[in-house]
Amino acid sequence: MFLLDFPAFGLRGRRRGLAKNTPDSPDTLATSSPTPEVKIDEMATIRAKIMGGVKVENPGRYDSLLQSPLTQQHYAEFNRQWAKLDSARLSKILPWRDQELAELQADGNNLFYPFSGPDFLNAYLFFPNCENYLMFGLEPNGKLVDLDNMPPNYLASLRNALQKIFERNYFITSYMGGDLWGKGVLPIVNIFMARTGNQIVQMKRFYLDKEGKAVFLN
Repeated sequence: MFLLDFPAFGLRGRRRGLAKNTPDSPDTLATSSPTPEVKIDEMATIRAKIMGGVKVENPGRYDSLLQSPLTQQHYAEFNRQWAKLDSARLSKILPWRDQELAELQADGNNLFYPFSGPDFLNAYLFFPNCENYLMFGLEPNGKLVDLDNMPPNYLASLRNALQKIFERNYFITSYMGGDLWGKGVLPIVNIFMARTGNQIVQMKRFYLDKEGKAVFLN
């Protein structure tokens, strides 16, 4: 019997579009109906934004990290690459989606994406109104960096791991795993959540028992 460890996310985010989220753009939320009040995990959201080169409105104790040369370089390089990806590919998907997939855009749907790896970006880009995104892959979960003890080469390793998606909008797993500190998909999933205008409510690990029920580990 195998126990498979999965990450589960709670999100609060926008609907019907892709956030540009350049370093100078605020994080905005646009919802088609009133959203119940939820408590945002501010630290997790700030970490995702820093990893993804997204402007942090209230960085608190991480202001010095944001002003450091390595982080400034990361923001400049990441957003330069993201702008190219958006111009070449992402912006072209949106009108096609709105024309061809309009009937599938109702709120409350579930998206099942087998062998997705960390590709939350395309899942959310094509179907931004889903209630749940069920994704699985063969890659390990990995773990997220502690911003207070971040290795000097960590942000550069994230850019390297994303190089193929910057170029082609899909992953090559062997490239991705080798360039991540500690390996795994969690950092990239967090980046895509930040880039699409989402905020993180919670992250939990769980596995499915022999009855098929979710058992949460934290």
